[in-house]
Amino acid sequence: VDQIQTAAGAAPTASDLGINTTGTVLQTVTHLTDDQTLTTSTTWADVGGSSVSFTPKFANSKIIFSYTPTYYVEQGWASVKMRLMDGTTNLMIGNDVFGFRKDMQANRTQYLYEYLSGRFEVVFNSWGTSAHTLKVQIQESNGQGQRSGVNSQGGDQHIVIQEIAG
Repeated sequence: VDQIQTAAGAAPTASDLGINTTGTVLQTVTHLTDDQTLTTSTTWADVGGSSVSFTPKFANSKIIFSYTPTYYVEQGWASVKMRLMDGTTNLMIGNDVFGFRKDMQANRTQYLYEYLSGRFEVVFNSWGTSAHTLKVQIQESNGQGQRSGVNSQGGDQHIVIQEIAG
């Protein structure tokens, strides 16, 4: 036997051979950025360096998008809110979440800055098998005009995208 084929003559899939691949990592894409993104606006803004093209291998898989920034907020009522966008369709994936929020009530001190490493993760169903660009967006969501963002001091931030067989 030189080649295994299905009855139709095609190359068999793992499923055709009776192999259960559910839960198996099908692929991992890593992306490294050191871009700084700061904002005082409640308008959503792209996080620099966060755009990553990804092509799922299967239409029925799960995708895990993980981003590990250092959040930054300053002053008294600052916050940084994040969301994952499909840049190809311009639709949000999952929900927006607070990356970090700081509330100082009375007698706030000026020039108080905070940095916090964290993880932003979204798990969602594959959109099919075409290439899409995924990107992270942020906003300062308290509306107080305080500056917030990610990676204000520079340094590496990792984005990891994994496809898990469904």
